[in-house]
Amino acid sequence: ATRSKPQCGQRSVCGCNRSRYRCIQVARIQNRSRGIAFVNQIVSEKLQLCASTACSSLWCSLQGSRAPALSMMIARRLVAVVATAASISLQGIKNFRRLRGAASSLPVYRCAALDGATPADVIALASIEGKRLGRVIDLRNDDEIGKGRANRTAAATDFYRSIAAEELLINRPLLGDITGFWGAVADQAPPLPILPQIAMLWSSRPLDEALSRALEDGGLAMLYTCILASAPEEVGRAVDDVIACALRDEAVVFHCAKGKDRTGLVAALVESICEVPRAEIVNGYAASGALLGGDDAPGVADEPRPPSSGGVDWGRFRGSPAAAIEAALDWIDKNHGSPAAYLETCGVDAARQKQLRDAVL
Repeated sequence: ATRSKPQCGQRSVCGCNRSRYRCIQVARIQNRSRGIAFVNQIVSEKLQLCASTACSSLWCSLQGSRAPALSMMIARRLVAVVATAASISLQGIKNFRRLRGAASSLPVYRCAALDGATPADVIALASIEGKRLGRVIDLRNDDEIGKGRANRTAAATDFYRSIAAEELLINRPLLGDITGFWGAVADQAPPLPILPQIAMLWSSRPLDEALSRALEDGGLAMLYTCILASAPEEVGRAVDDVIACALRDEAVVFHCAKGKDRTGLVAALVESICEVPRAEIVNGYAASGALLGGDDAPGVADEPRPPSSGGVDWGRFRGSPAAAIEAALDWIDKNHGSPAAYLETCGVDAARQKQLRDAVL
């Protein structure tokens, strides 16, 4: 109680220019973060095992139940437990976690945008579970990044500035080719009604609105297949960035806005390379809704929205239903034969994929 802090500028034991007091505080935070991460990993494994067993038992007991609403409520609670168990707890960054299955041994992490990072989060990101941060891959468009920048915390602002200066930050906008994306929507949409086709002779607005409605009707499944169809180069670059960093045994973090859609696609492809079973890939994707909560929470995301007009109502693309990623994987199989073959068209050849697979297996 009688100890006083060293004078400002006093050189610390570790040789840096911080005060010894500040150095000790930083070390304590770092050790605490590592300790929490280790405990979370152990708890995650135990909770996943317990929840998985509980799900199996519960499903057997609820089959044929006359209380479907109760069954659904309990199932959603279990999904939330499993999702939370698999995540890494950060204060200002949502949906932060490793990949699934065999890919979980890699220092690869997926999450929502980092704009809300706290000082403790920044310290944790600098050395994630003991691995040096080697790359942050932002899958958002420039306009999204600008909006996020305007609302960043001071800690996140400093963090982004630091990783940009060290050339650790890279942008791979999966929705960057707007023309290509809407071309894919047009290709995958049902035939347009006759009225918009006639009105197109005078204005492009009827076509824009018709395609917007088609995308809304197609939901997340159509959003994903149109991204995969229109941005193979960016998808390939993002996956190759992940591979390169993982092979150097450095931590790599990739994210979009919520860490569920574009991030979910990249995660599914990397997990496919690592021969993670499809069911596990789907479960990993579906966990996002519970981890994000709010409008994306299971049940809430399914609530109907009023009819829209004009541009796309992006509020319709909520949650992370398993059927959405299933549809994306089905599209890959139908059009390319397998995720591995699709990635080859994206520029990630078989030899490159084998490097990552060998590192895991």
